[in-house]
Amino acid sequence: MFLKVEAHENVSLSFEREPQGKNQQEMAALSRVNTILSYWFGPSLTEIKPNFELWYGGTREIDGDIRTRFASDVEAAIAGTYAEWTQERSPCLALIVLFALNIFRDSAQIL
Repeated sequence: MFLKVEAHENVSLSFEREPQGKNQQEMAALSRVNTILSYWFGPSLTEIKPNFELWYGGTREIDGDIRTRFASDVEAAIAGTYAEWTQERSPCLALIVLFALNIFRDSAQIL
């Protein structure tokens, strides 16, 4: 997968179509990557507009939603299950986003 990031007022991400022949595990990983990136950057990965409420809001509702959606992904990343994500740009960005999420805000657990 190819990821292009341009640092301007809006950030632009573009993805090439995935090659055919991926197995189910690779397709599931790609689906999680896309879910994480879409949640953080919005439904359009071609033109990202800042979402300060999500990124910096820190409300209980936002934190609860993030925990519900992504706590298992953070745990999997900590356990090394997503180690192969560091080899490609988009999955690596998804890892960075996972650790930017406030999954453990107001808890004793730390990364």
